[in-house]
Amino acid sequence: MESPPVSDPDLLKNTFVVNGSSMDVLYKYQNYTRTPQEAAALSIKAARQGIVLLKNRRKTLPLSGRQKTVAVIGPNSNVTDTMIGNYAGVPCGYITPLQGIQKYSQTIHQPGCTNVACNDDQQFELAEAAARQADATVLVMGLDLSIEAESRDRTGLLLPGDQQELVYRVSRASKGPTILVLMSGGPIDVSFAKKDKHIDAILWVGYPGQAGGAAIADVLFGTTNPGNTNIYIFIYMHVYVYVYILYIIMLVIFYLISCMPCDNLGGKLPMTWYPESYLAKVPMTNMQMRANPKRGYPGRTYRFYKGPVVFPFGYGLSFTTFDTKLVQAPSQLSLPISATLTDSTTLSTTYALSLTHTNCNSLSLPLHIDVKNNGTVDGTHTLLVFSTPPAGTWSANKHLVGFQKVHVAVGSVQRVTVGVDVCKHLSVVDKSGVRTIPLGEHQIHIGGDGVGDLKHSISLHAGSTNIKS
Repeated sequence: MESPPVSDPDLLKNTFVVNGSSMDVLYKYQNYTRTPQEAAALSIKAARQGIVLLKNRRKTLPLSGRQKTVAVIGPNSNVTDTMIGNYAGVPCGYITPLQGIQKYSQTIHQPGCTNVACNDDQQFELAEAAARQADATVLVMGLDLSIEAESRDRTGLLLPGDQQELVYRVSRASKGPTILVLMSGGPIDVSFAKKDKHIDAILWVGYPGQAGGAAIADVLFGTTNPGNTNIYIFIYMHVYVYVYILYIIMLVIFYLISCMPCDNLGGKLPMTWYPESYLAKVPMTNMQMRANPKRGYPGRTYRFYKGPVVFPFGYGLSFTTFDTKLVQAPSQLSLPISATLTDSTTLSTTYALSLTHTNCNSLSLPLHIDVKNNGTVDGTHTLLVFSTPPAGTWSANKHLVGFQKVHVAVGSVQRVTVGVDVCKHLSVVDKSGVRTIPLGEHQIHIGGDGVGDLKHSISLHAGSTNIKS
């Protein structure tokens, strides 16, 4: 009997297809968009949610109606295909950063550099002149696929070429506030901008997709507030691995209650932003995650690296302020053990239980947390929950065990419940590759930037024998 067709042939260009109902499976469970209109709507939604506010000195953002003219400067200020990164489909159309800002304000445009390599300063004076004329200046800098891509490893973390010099000169020429917008798939060492009082705000937008310019403008002018998150990324990223940010954003977008105008931004960094000095300590050929202080090896990712950072994993500001309060959480838990471990001598010298010796089906820890919006605009807050195992275990310093996104109106409180799966989230892998649950005090960190606004201890100990081996 002939099998049913799997799809319209036009949808199968450049793909391998087996005879069957595979396309039905894809469309039913992957939530693909079906029309250009749906794709465009998802693109702008994803771009808004993926933007991260890294600095907002003196509440420069959102820009107000007083900024009648905006200078839009930088090699990425009017780009198109740069915004979609790699592994992207054919876009229906583009909205560049310049075009997005033009919907809100009069603009003066100067690229400053011919491309992101920015190998000369011939256009710097024109960029400075534009900044002197405008009420605000937006510098759209960063990287593109000529710097980071498949089979194209980055050799440094700084802005390429003379980009930093362009930012420095324009920020001092600007008669109004200066906002730095960074377009990239990986971290950039912008320590200079973080510390510079002439740079009032910093946004990281990743590679924001075909409607990226509209999303950037929405954030700049307050239609959207940086509060949505792309934090659902547990990638063990290091500086040489190129992150296809458009794919990531689509992968991690969590459902958001839309409210415009309001504070909708809750974006958090999905990676640690290391300083340039980090590269000298991490050979490209060493893929080891854990730190080795004796050899001067600092480790990789927020889970193992304890050194200085430009911005930590999970960092991201908002246009409003939130307070969190732990309402209810267990302080201890008895792990049911198998009969083979009931001997008291064995238990007294056992510091961890193998997952094979306990029942994981019923081991869950609910954390009940209140989130209050103390600011002046409605907002979406991304609550991050980290865990640190007892001291002495061969494990990460901390790791993300859960997150929850919650929309909170001004002055109101929303209760959030985050479930911690003991066997999945509080277990570690020992040197022999065996996953175990360390006994003793586990520290739970609850916050929004990876540091933890709240801390709570949960004591795990071996319990009664209600499991048969």
